Amino acid sequence: MHAVAQNNPFRRDARRALVVVTDEAFGLARMLELFTEADPEQFRIFREIGPALEWIGLEPNTPWPAQAPDATFGVP
Repeated sequence: MHAVAQNNPFRRDARRALVVVTDEAFGLARMLELFTEADPEQFRIFREIGPALEWIGLEPNTPWPAQAPDATFGVP
């Protein structure tokens, strides 16, 4: 998790919302938050997508993107 935090592609002032569905994922997200020394006004962890979208300034019913993920984290 420390290595992921060091390779953080986001600017410190970028508003980031992480959506997790398990307690394990929540714990990992909290570790990321701590390792990146995230500002609580710019980083928040959510259990549901609607509130996360609203927090970053999108409508809660915004459809999830259908395109494949980009290669930022080595995903083909």
